[in-house]
Amino acid sequence: LGAPDRAAREPWSFGVYGDVQDAIDRVQDIYRRMNEESTVRFVVIVGDLTEEGTPDQLERFARELKTLTRPVYATLGNHELGDADVPYHAHYGRGSSHFVFRGVHFTLLDSASATIDPIVYGWLDGWLAEGASDLHVVGMHIPPLDAEGVRNGSFTSRAEANKLLGRLARGGVDLSVYGHVHSYYAFANAGIPAFITGGGGAIPERMDGIGRHFLVFDADPASARITGRLVRVD
Repeated sequence: LGAPDRAAREPWSFGVYGDVQDAIDRVQDIYRRMNEESTVRFVVIVGDLTEEGTPDQLERFARELKTLTRPVYATLGNHELGDADVPYHAHYGRGSSHFVFRGVHFTLLDSASATIDPIVYGWLDGWLAEGASDLHVVGMHIPPLDAEGVRNGSFTSRAEANKLLGRLARGGVDLSVYGHVHSYYAFANAGIPAFITGGGGAIPERMDGIGRHFLVFDADPASARITGRLVRVD
């Protein structure tokens, strides 16, 4: 069932977080803080819901999620590949998907293997065409390129990263969000505003002073603007 105002174009907000992994025991205070964001309509998790992607861990994640009062859309991370059968798909469906809400297109891509499946590029072309005249947000777990260039936090192939970013730029994508790196970064990829939010609790990078966190984005379809802010939990 769709929300009755799903076709409205007034300003609204959504949340993004990632990389809970082995911090599942501490995730409730993140959800409590998310629940305080009254304008947030739903939340996107950009992968690494669990430590190893086992059925038991996925079921635990689902149980903990029940206290969050907003719907959640997900894609998987590399830690969901820890079980050879990848039971994530039985619990949450495809890793790559597309939907539209209140004048904003959302495309989630499965980059858990530091690449995109060739068949998904065909889907992506169609999704980019659908969202060409509206705001378009793209999310995935592993970023195509390393935000700082000093660690292994990117696609295996730089050539593929450039290919993907070129498509997103030509398709008029307005915002890209990633996880995988356990910190917060705001930068740009191929001219597209980009954010890494890996603050779900997994082994935080204390050296930069960013602990657990999530992001809130305010979307205004009428003026074609999206603005974001960092919400600290620690």
